[in-house]
Amino acid sequence: MKATVDFSAQFGGKEAATALLPHFKALKAIASDIAIENFPFRKIAFILRVDGEISSYKLSGPGNLDFDKDDYVSVDLGITQDEYRNCAKGAMQSIIKSLRLSVEFLKNSNDNRLDGIDFRDIEEVISELIKAYEIAVTK
Repeated sequence: MKATVDFSAQFGGKEAATALLPHFKALKAIASDIAIENFPFRKIAFILRVDGEISSYKLSGPGNLDFDKDDYVSVDLGITQDEYRNCAKGAMQSIIKSLRLSVEFLKNSNDNRLDGIDFRDIEEVISELIKAYEIAVTK
């Protein structure tokens, strides 16, 4: 089965949305052209959970795996206010690190539908996504 890649976001306030919206739009556009071969779900969704002045998700990096029956798996990518406030490239670095770690996060899940998956294929797709994302955001 071939899985599409998708991104969604939940911003914890106006500052978070302002800081991360360009990153979210770039990731969403890039993901529309990416698929993972031989994956037991139709979609892998990454959800940016960005802390802000109104809501805080208290997550830095990947977390909160959610498995649907056979339709999708989602992974939250948490970004704290410190990660996007303290450095001009902080948001990008956090997203890249989270994407890379998400593969390990999936490997360590206890869902037997992931048994026998060649995670190198997923790592390659994530690496391609990251390269395109770096280019799009640093233009």
